[in-house]
Amino acid sequence: MNKERYLAKIKKLLNLHRKATNQNEAAAALRQAQNLMREHNVTELDVEFTNISEASSKGAPNQSQTPPKYLVYLVEVIKRAFGVGAYFDWREGKNIYSSSRRVITFYGPDVRPQIAAYAFDVLARQMTAARKEFIAGMHRNTKTA
Repeated sequence: MNKERYLAKIKKLLNLHRKATNQNEAAAALRQAQNLMREHNVTELDVEFTNISEASSKGAPNQSQTPPKYLVYLVEVIKRAFGVGAYFDWREGKNIYSSSRRVITFYGPDVRPQIAAYAFDVLARQMTAARKEFIAGMHRNTKTA
């Protein structure tokens, strides 16, 4: 068996230990999990890290080196709403003629990062359209940020 299979087995045993209604069953599951962890030199933290995944947005609407404040605020709201972390990154182009694109990568437990990345893509597109409309309606003498 490879390490991923051992981690999955240990994870199942620990979940059984937490959710078992019978004390003997819970104790046996914990004992088996501890034996497997000792045998394969795995910590409980390693098992918990198997839940962490990451997902990237399709691309940020702004490709500047320093992202605009409204984009940073949007990422912060999404991080709080979905209980994930995020960082700004660059994704290389598909060939030598295409340039790098800024992406926002979300990370967290289970499928939350995928949902957060999708929400960012949708909200960033709507926010950019609303911002363009708002700026178009402003007086020409007014400076934009």
